[in-house]
Amino acid sequence: MDNLKYIEYDNPVTEIYFIEPDLHFTIIDFNQELLCIYIDFDSGLRHSNMVTESGVSLRINVTKSGFTKFINELVSLH
Repeated sequence: MDNLKYIEYDNPVTEIYFIEPDLHFTIIDFNQELLCIYIDFDSGLRHSNMVTESGVSLRINVTKSGFTKFINELVSLH
């Protein structure tokens, strides 16, 4: 969680991993303000180094400021 306080967006793709719960964010930076984010739940990569189909993937399009606000709220809960 401490790394989220200082998140920097790599161009064009940033990845964020969480071990428990097993979450993986792939953040695609389209322009100055629009992000496309793929969120994978329980992909199996962390535990068995093999992708499983048991997890769910979600794609959202969001503004960079909106996602930064979401990340800041997550960090404040920790």
